[in-house]
Order: sequence, then C-alpha cells, then structure tokens
Amino acid sequence: MKFSHLYEDIYKAKDMTEHPERYTKAEMENMDTNLRALVDALWDFVGVFGQIMFYTNESRDAWQESNLFTAGEHLAMVSDLARGIEDIRAKLQNPEAVKPAA
Repeated sequence: MKFSHLYEDIYKAKDMTEHPERYTKAEMENMDTNLRALVDALWDFVGVFGQIMFYTNESRDAWQESNLFTAGEHLAMVSDLARGIEDIRAKLQNPEAVKPAA
C-alpha cells in the first residue's frame, strides 16, 4: 500500500545516487527537494511524538513499559529511515557524474 508518490521516489533516488550519469542535474535537484520534504515530515513526527510523551507522562495507563518499548522501537525506525534518506540526499547533492542537460 502506498500513501504518497514518494514511495517510488525513494527507490528512484537511490538509483540516482548509484547511476548519476543517467540523470540531469535538474532531475537530481528536484529529487533532493522531494526528499527534503519527506525527511522534514519524518523528523516532525519524531518531535510531535516526543511532545505527546512529555505532556502525557502522568497517564500511567498510556505509558506501560511494553507501550514505551514499542514506541521507542518505532521512533528509532523512523529516525533510521530519516537518516538513510538524508544520506541519499547528500549523494544527490554531490554526484560524481551527471548526464548533460538536454
């Protein structure tokens, strides 16, 4: 199931970093812009979730140890995903070779 067009873009971006000669500088810059929006959204999610945890710290039912462990695991996964996308963005911004503009 896909929730946004970025589902395919992540794989295309990885291909761009592995084969920059297939893409123009403009295509790579456009992809970087799209990925920046995704990374910003992921970090916003992490921040919002942290605020929810902070402001509901008195609710013992919501924050049982198993719930905290699961939430922590998922936050770590989202953070890892954001860092991976940031690595792809860094490679998009500094390609070794790009296809000449048409």
